[in-house]
Amino acid sequence: MANKVSLHFRNERADRATYIAQTIGFGEVIRTAEYFNRNNLYEMKQVTETGVLIVRGGAGQIVTMYIMKPEQLTEIYKLNNWGRVPAWLMAKAKKNKQKGYTQNQPDFH
Repeated sequence: MANKVSLHFRNERADRATYIAQTIGFGEVIRTAEYFNRNNLYEMKQVTETGVLIVRGGAGQIVTMYIMKPEQLTEIYKLNNWGRVPAWLMAKAKKNKQKGYTQNQPDFH
């Protein structure tokens, strides 16, 4: 996994990845969106079955990841024209928020 993560992730997001692994787990990727961001750099955003958003850069390396709040989950589905968030996934996002997992992530701004 070491070469599949960016230096930023390794230096500044490793604690968050550990937190996610120990609380809700990463789960399988269920949705992927690829595009060029506002800086015209390639990005891939992946939504997992546990409500985690994984952001990858141009080399496919993980740049960041976080447990999404229900509002963030709704927004990514809307921005990518994926339709409605499945009820089971929204229930997980609400449960994650209720348990404080979204607020207690290390280095989450």
